[in-house]
Amino acid sequence: MSMEDTNVATQDVVETTTAAATDAVKDADEAAVSNAKPNKRRNNDDDVPEEKLMEMFDFSKPIPRVERPDKAAHQAAIDEKNAEITALESQRDAITEKINAAAAASKQDHGAAEARKELSSLFEKSNVLKKERESLIAMQKQIRATADKLAAERKSASQSVRYNSVDEIESEIARLQRIQSTTSMSLQDEKKLLKEIDLLVASKRTIANLDAKKDSLNEIKKSREELNVAIDAKKKELDAVYKQIDAQRKIVDEQNSKHESTRAVIPGLVQERNGVRNTINSIKADIRTRRDAFRVANNEWYNYTRAVRLQRKMQYEEEKKKREEEEEARRAAKEAEEAKKIPYEEEMGLCDYL
Repeated sequence: MSMEDTNVATQDVVETTTAAATDAVKDADEAAVSNAKPNKRRNNDDDVPEEKLMEMFDFSKPIPRVERPDKAAHQAAIDEKNAEITALESQRDAITEKINAAAAASKQDHGAAEARKELSSLFEKSNVLKKERESLIAMQKQIRATADKLAAERKSASQSVRYNSVDEIESEIARLQRIQSTTSMSLQDEKKLLKEIDLLVASKRTIANLDAKKDSLNEIKKSREELNVAIDAKKKELDAVYKQIDAQRKIVDEQNSKHESTRAVIPGLVQERNGVRNTINSIKADIRTRRDAFRVANNEWYNYTRAVRLQRKMQYEEEKKKREEEEEARRAAKEAEEAKKIPYEEEMGLCDYL
């Protein structure tokens, strides 16, 4: 082998070794980026296609570094918030127990149902007595109307007679009959006397009717007096029942007051629980915001690492292509050099030497 061939071979070895070393460095850098695995993400929906990455980053210059988000710090903050939620949930549950206890206490009887039942019974009794008294008053009004009617009729009838009793009328009839039988009179006078006797007989019927009405009025008066006594008695019974109702109503009001005082704390407890619940919801919203922010930051860092790998891959492929073209050029030059040589030049030189 000639010295020129030896130099060419040595140059090929050096260039190959240099290229291999360069590739090794590139591979090491790429491995370093590859080993920096992104934080686990929920799904692959956030993966950006390489075409989109090439639009997002300028591959003609070094890609600006994006720091990897601190997952441990993020998780520590989330755990702290979750601990706050756990404490608030315990507080909320304690308030709920107080609300349930107050509601249960307000529903306890303590004799309230019996007191209300007794009050209802007294109201029913008073209604019965009121109806009975109203019925007696209606009877009283009816009797008064009947008495007024009889009194008016008796007054009207008494104005048409001159005598106050049947005995007086009978005495007058007897007197007129004696005159008729013992006295001589004209026919006209006798007719007049007979007519007067007939009027007296009719008056006797009227007086008998007046006496009957008077008896009826006396009976009515007696009934009215009895009704007045009965109405007064019913009024006294009603007054007694009303006093019982007032006393029983006080008992019921006391029971209701106890229930109301027990239930009065419930609205405040419900408001307090709602406040705790709103705080919990605010913390949960903060957790979601933090997670969304971490996800965005993690995606940005993840896209950065992918862009760096893609840039290095493109650089590597470009350099590899360049080395292959240079290698091909050297090979073509060597072949052209070889083609210029005389066939069997080395053998001929060796023969000359011998």
